Amino acid sequence: SVSQYYSTLKALWHELDFYGKYTAACSTDITSYTSWENEIRVYDFLGELNMDFDQIRAHILSTDLLPSLESAFSIVHYEDIRRSAMHQSPSQERSALYSGNTNQSGGSTDRIHTGKSPVICDYCGKERHTREKCWKLHGRPGAPRKGKICNQHCP
Repeated sequence: SVSQYYSTLKALWHELDFYGKYTAACSTDITSYTSWENEIRVYDFLGELNMDFDQIRAHILSTDLLPSLESAFSIVHYEDIRRSAMHQSPSQERSALYSGNTNQSGGSTDRIHTGKSPVICDYCGKERHTREKCWKLHGRPGAPRKGKICNQHCP
């Protein structure tokens, strides 16, 4: 996960900081070194993310001012959480909390989650209704009827 990856990098950087002693001549050196170190670490962090995060990586790198390492991690971590929430496991899909898209008559239009083939009218060949509800055969609901429908084609 992104959190584990970030924690591992932070631990390695902490160890490098412990062994790598930097002696600054003045406060300006400390500030410029800290800024440079932050940039390098942001590039390291973003550079090793998997390809799923290419879009967010490009967004962060395209900003005028490169964010701090913590800010970059926060942005990537938020995206990781958002993606995890979007991908539900099959057990969650069947739970009482799951609800797919429904049409006005209460039928599901979410074929990806249900795995069922769509309902197709055997009169007009269009999806989402049957012969009993076909507008071409019976007219729109509430519309005046143009004449009596023959019983030859109707069940």
